[in-house]
Amino acid sequence: MSGGEESRISDKGEEGQWRLVDDGIYLLSRRPPRGFVLEFFAFATHRHRELVVIPASVMNLAYNVSEPSVCISPDRHKMLFAQMDHADTDIIIVEGFRQ
Repeated sequence: MSGGEESRISDKGEEGQWRLVDDGIYLLSRRPPRGFVLEFFAFATHRHRELVVIPASVMNLAYNVSEPSVCISPDRHKMLFAQMDHADTDIIIVEGFRQ
C-alpha cells in the first residue's frame, strides 16, 4: 500500500466470509430462501458476478468471524467451505453441587 484514502468497494458478503485474489474478491453472501451465493467482485470493473448458489439444504455453514470458512483453489475451479453437520448440547444435572 502506498497510502491514500480508504474507500468501500462492496457492501455484499458475510463478515469474514471472503477470499482476496490478485484481481478481485470472492464473497459468500446469505440469500434467503435460496441459501448462499458465491460472487466474484472484479477490481477492474467494480462489478459483482454471481458464480454459484449453495442451496438452503446445505446452509449449515459454519459461521465464525475469526476463522473464515471460504477457500478458493489456486486454479479457481473449486471452492471449499466449512459446514456444520450437527450441533448438539446436553443439559446435565449434578446433584449436591453448590457454588
